[in-house]
Amino acid sequence: MTPTPFLALLAWPGLWRSPAQAMALALVCCAFGATAGVLLGSGSPVLLSVCAMLPVLWHAARSTLRDGPVLPPGAPALAALLGWALLVTLFVPRLFEGSTEVIGIVPRGTGIANDLVPLAAQRGNLNQLAYLGFALLAVLAAARLLDSPQRRARFADALLAMTGVHLFVTLLQALYLYAGAPNLLDGLANAGYAIHLGGSIGGLKRLSGGFAEPSGFAAFTLVAHAVCRSLARQGHRAPLASALSAGSLAALLLSTSTTGYVGLALLYAGYGAVAAGRALLQPRQLRLGTAAALGWAACVVAVTALLLWPGLLDGILGLAERTLFGKLDSASGQERNFWNARAWISFTDTFGLGVGVGSTRASSFLLVLLSNVGIVGTALFALFLWQTAGRALRSGASRPAGAADASGSAAPIAAAHGMLAGLAAASVSATVFDLGLLFYLLAGAASCAPAAVAARRARPASHPLASPSTGPSLWTGAHHVR
Repeated sequence: MTPTPFLALLAWPGLWRSPAQAMALALVCCAFGATAGVLLGSGSPVLLSVCAMLPVLWHAARSTLRDGPVLPPGAPALAALLGWALLVTLFVPRLFEGSTEVIGIVPRGTGIANDLVPLAAQRGNLNQLAYLGFALLAVLAAARLLDSPQRRARFADALLAMTGVHLFVTLLQALYLYAGAPNLLDGLANAGYAIHLGGSIGGLKRLSGGFAEPSGFAAFTLVAHAVCRSLARQGHRAPLASALSAGSLAALLLSTSTTGYVGLALLYAGYGAVAAGRALLQPRQLRLGTAAALGWAACVVAVTALLLWPGLLDGILGLAERTLFGKLDSASGQERNFWNARAWISFTDTFGLGVGVGSTRASSFLLVLLSNVGIVGTALFALFLWQTAGRALRSGASRPAGAADASGSAAPIAAAHGMLAGLAAASVSATVFDLGLLFYLLAGAASCAPAAVAARRARPASHPLASPSTGPSLWTGAHHVR
């Protein structure tokens, strides 16, 4: 086991004195997905973000011993999922050994590759079970340390700091790719992953930031955008959150990643469906506000740019063809379609039980769930989402627009939006069961949302199709009177 120089960050005394600083470091380190804190004897990395969780877990353990344990919503469902995953992973590969084929990791030359192999117990099972167990610890620790409005407000600030660091790293890489500046990020990618740096699509350089490849970069950027967008809409450091939301959106559009583009489309399709549903159930007077003005300005800028640079349209169409329309016909797209087909066959061959976490890969998180943990595991994960992200979103819907955030609900609601963004990206390209540390830290924060029941009871009853005389604008969220 070889510590890397980045592990020296844990020597900062403030991390062990302040839970807020410890949580902030863990979140910021999530932006460096190709940086190891420790290299094991086999060359396998322990990511810096995982090492940065040590002070967080230490503070959570101290708080638990001092104030008693906390069982947040969603934790029992995740614990039940861990138990079910353990049973399936231990027994199904042995019960169905050789009766079906899975996409496994096999040695090839000097490295490893994904290949079709008979179902059997493998090393990836233990790794994915360990990741799921650590995810449960992350949820419990986050919920333990975010037990007050002040701590949740500091968590929201840490999310903004995480996004700021991520965009700064992206800027450094963009200067290297576009302006020929020195590559200051070269020493960060020490985890031994294959780094996909360089190349271009439609005239745009492929960005990966602190990650090994553009898809991981795009997924993280989408989560950061959703979090900052939510914080800005709730008024938490709105100018800064708005700027970071716009910056992360720009980075996402420049990433040339199919995961980012499709994930962004899915996320905003969900937002649009929710807004349309609310407009039908609770019609209110519409008023064109900031969002409409910005949309109109963006259209004007886009049309002006196309008129000034006619070749820009060809570049945009070429980018769309390479990353979206022609992706399924590419070698990578066909390979991932084959993975998905095999994942579904693994699910059906085991009669809906699944083949165990880490036994097979797919190219969509839903198929990863079904093929790895079956119907029961998928239902438990859906319950976990409902009790964490769903709880936070219901809490936000029940709070009157413009009301002071005395309960510190901005961070849980933003965390829920980040979870949805992560799932949107994972639905496009996730290959394994592990969704990453950030997702489960956000889940722990979302579970701390104040209960929505009391707020709902406080609102006056009205017919769902009645048109109230006052209410927030769908475009601006501001109250007005007819």
